[in-house]
Amino acid sequence: MLGHFVAQENSTLICRCGNVGCLETVANVDAVLREAMVAAKEGTSQLLAETLSTSGEIIAADVGAAAERGDAVSAELMSRVGRLVGASVAEVANVFNPSLIVLSGQLAQASDIVLATFREAVYRRSHPLVARDLSIVRSQMSGSGALVGTAISVIDEIFSTATVSFWVPHGAPVRHPEVISQIERMRQAVGSGDNKPRPPDPWREAAGAP
Repeated sequence: MLGHFVAQENSTLICRCGNVGCLETVANVDAVLREAMVAAKEGTSQLLAETLSTSGEIIAADVGAAAERGDAVSAELMSRVGRLVGASVAEVANVFNPSLIVLSGQLAQASDIVLATFREAVYRRSHPLVARDLSIVRSQMSGSGALVGTAISVIDEIFSTATVSFWVPHGAPVRHPEVISQIERMRQAVGSGDNKPRPPDPWREAAGAP
């Protein structure tokens, strides 16, 4: 939910959540690429204009590479992401006092400028007692962080008390008749062209959990 912190009070950009001025409207990949595309088309960034002319598109890695080569527009886009996200994370850090913050995502991987400005914003805005022993690093998992996090969440759910009591008599979650039925329905939905199947949650229903 960090992306829905207010980043700019005077912003007119409407977030997908319906509010105005959320962090993700000005500091996520789509926002950066939108402005990079404008800069390329208007010619304010020669490097981005060349990239657009050559490949027909601009991706986060292109903006990061241009920033590292000294392109002022790209460098400012990367710096802004680091500053804005860092300022919001600092608020969270002041509340929870973490020992480690791991920065992930396409933009973090695209440029060292994002990491540098993010660190500067967090350390500057955090309480001295919070920042004193706080480590800030870039994820070593590249683009796999979200996938691994999702997998861990699934594992935690499978082995929760309510879930275990649902499937353990059958030896494995996928051996429960209800789960087998749900999986089969999902396969049929995918095969029929319905690309929005909903994952089953039968163990919570069987256990009476909310």
